[in-house]
Amino acid sequence: MAFQQLYYTSCEHGLSGFSGYQFNAVSEHATEDVRRRVEALSLYEPPKALAYSETPEELARCPVNLCFVPGDEVSVATCVRYVGQDPSHRFGNYFAHALSSPAFEADLGSLLPIELWDAPFWSSLPTTDSRLPELSAPPPSGRLTPGSVRCFLAGHSCRTLLPLLLAAVMAAFSEQRSVLVVDATTEDIAHWFAAVSYLMPPRLARRLAFATYLSRPDRSRLHLMGTVPGARSGIAPENRSEYYVFDFTAGLHPDLAIPPLARLLAGIDVDEARSFWSWTEEYVDGTEREPVHWYPPAVAAAAASSAELGAEDIAAVVHWLAGADHLSGPIRAAVALDVYRRGGLTVAQLELLGAVCRRAGDQALLEQVQSDLLEIRLCRYLERSPEAERPTPYTNPSLRELARSRWGELLVSARPAEAVRLLHWALLSDLCPDNALVARASEQALLGLLSTAVTDATIKQLAGELGDLARQWSAFRRGVVGALDRQSLDRPHQFPALFDELPEGLLQEDDFQDLPTLREQFLIAGAKGSGANRMRLLIRLLGLRPAGVLEQKTLEQLWPRQRWTRAEALALALELPSHIRPGKLVNCWFSAVLRAESHDDDDLRTALALCRAMAPRSKADWLDQAGRRAVEAVIACDDRLEGAANASELLPVLKELTATAAPLVRSLVEARLPRALLSRPAEVQDIRRLLTSQHHTVSRSYLELAVDLLRAPEYPSVDHVLALADCRWSPIAGGSDASDMLIRQILLRVVPTSWPRDALLVLAGPAAGIHPEYGQWLRDAAAQRGPKPKRLHLPSFPFGRKGTKRSDQAAPEEG
Repeated sequence: MAFQQLYYTSCEHGLSGFSGYQFNAVSEHATEDVRRRVEALSLYEPPKALAYSETPEELARCPVNLCFVPGDEVSVATCVRYVGQDPSHRFGNYFAHALSSPAFEADLGSLLPIELWDAPFWSSLPTTDSRLPELSAPPPSGRLTPGSVRCFLAGHSCRTLLPLLLAAVMAAFSEQRSVLVVDATTEDIAHWFAAVSYLMPPRLARRLAFATYLSRPDRSRLHLMGTVPGARSGIAPENRSEYYVFDFTAGLHPDLAIPPLARLLAGIDVDEARSFWSWTEEYVDGTEREPVHWYPPAVAAAAASSAELGAEDIAAVVHWLAGADHLSGPIRAAVALDVYRRGGLTVAQLELLGAVCRRAGDQALLEQVQSDLLEIRLCRYLERSPEAERPTPYTNPSLRELARSRWGELLVSARPAEAVRLLHWALLSDLCPDNALVARASEQALLGLLSTAVTDATIKQLAGELGDLARQWSAFRRGVVGALDRQSLDRPHQFPALFDELPEGLLQEDDFQDLPTLREQFLIAGAKGSGANRMRLLIRLLGLRPAGVLEQKTLEQLWPRQRWTRAEALALALELPSHIRPGKLVNCWFSAVLRAESHDDDDLRTALALCRAMAPRSKADWLDQAGRRAVEAVIACDDRLEGAANASELLPVLKELTATAAPLVRSLVEARLPRALLSRPAEVQDIRRLLTSQHHTVSRSYLELAVDLLRAPEYPSVDHVLALADCRWSPIAGGSDASDMLIRQILLRVVPTSWPRDALLVLAGPAAGIHPEYGQWLRDAAAQRGPKPKRLHLPSFPFGRKGTKRSDQAAPEEG
């Protein structure tokens, strides 16, 4: 096809039939609609300083407006020049030469609209013939070339703003904002427009509506507009948000983000842009309309070159490639290979790339991608990376074989902790490695971990992995047992402590079936928690040993504090067979338990039971000499306390409370003698002997116990009360104020308020023989409980001992 030409200017002869602005001449098929569009696009007003230009040199300095507006039906390009005076010699005339075509893009051929700048066919002179010929397609190009634009940019001080300008122009396609470029001349402006057009996708560049010079850009909505200083190009403040303004003469530019495509294209040399976009055409599907649609194909083309790509670029092209079903298999495979060679792909990107290779039939690249995925996942798992994924079983046989092969390579040189992680990874991945290999690797790994277990917490950090391996693989447990066996030979002194470092439940007793020594150590390590467990284990170990010897080492391992509790000693005394050869350490431990004091009733009962258990002659060699003497003394003392008929027979036991007596004997006497006395008949002299003795602990315990027992509902014991009354009003020595208060409490509070009436009357008679007034007071207390009770007051008689000076005032209240 060809272009329709139109001339528009102020002239005397034209299509209107009168002088003035009109179409001077047009081609045959220039429609009225095209004429109206050309007339609107041709408006021109020179800068004020150039309005009176007249000479060719002056007119050459005036701005030139190359304008292109694409349309759905017809596209129009105009070149408007200032020509100074019209035929009536008035200044302000301009000449517009326009081209139109319904297939403008096709008629341009390989040219871009901006390359019509300063083309040789543009005219600025009216013609006498009103009919213009059509301009053959494609038209000749102007002076703008990629080379000239590259030279222009190299010499311009604002060349670094090209990415920003490119970003603004791309944004103009999707936003209702125009881009305004201000530079010294329209020649410079045209070079800026050309730079943008060359770098943009050619299809977009052919849809770019632009004007290199507008005196009033605020009245236009083209994508890209230019103006020069001196033109009335001011934009009202309220409208500034509708423009991206680049004033290269003043160094002003907008602040906006540079999208990935603009950043990528700005890195391409203008000379190479045409070739770059020709490569890109191989990857597009023809539906690209907005700049963002061109981004992935552009990255695909850049990946095949030496252009620098960022992580954002790689992510975009991989995601696009996975869904680019319009590409043939070889092309998709080629792009995948270009992207893969860039490196730095994430796991997700490698997975997508693997899917692309599978569909494209590129088996070689697929295997390489799978190998990389395996390597990344293995490394992340070994390093405990936060990005590590929990392994899952391989269902693909070839992948499982690949994983097993790489796993075996890494296992050979792995450090101990890494080896455990590798074994765990193989378990979760269901690689099913050879049992012998698992046992060897496990033994080597545990040897390394156990060698530093006391000072290093690695085993504890690997507790979860070790536990999983032990539960699932018997070969792993064999390896652990093998490592322990070697440690027992290489480091016998530190070996027992190693069991404590292993996670609980890692091994079972059956794992040591053929290693009796290790088996014992394992059992000992597991029984240190409670005394009952240790007792049972010790008896079991003795049953496993034919000789039946209690070794000192075994005892010290079970009881690191090197002593038994009384309960543990009793359990051993009752359950150990009598034929066991105890050894010196057992003698010492048993004797130490028997020589210790007792501080409560439960412990005292346990101590007595222990003494009875150790009394048989068959266990004589289980104690040293001091221990045997302690047993004999305790049993003898206990027998006297239990077998005495009355208090008189009990009191000789006080002789046991000497400084040389066994501590357990002293504990027995102090704890049991007071209750034994109160449970048997007592004479006055018996109680007096107790209260006047130097054993204040026993006497006070007797009185405190009496306070509780004499309140009992059964018929009370009169003899102890009379003995206390006699002691109270008799000249005795050795008493204390505390004892005084307890006796007073018994005689004046406990007895009269707790005893029944008949018992009080029985007590009153003998009491009167000791102290008449106390006897009468008791009768009054009994009468108070009769049919006509009377108020009972505390006695007014002196409550002091005979021979002492005490106040006659009433006795104080019970403390």
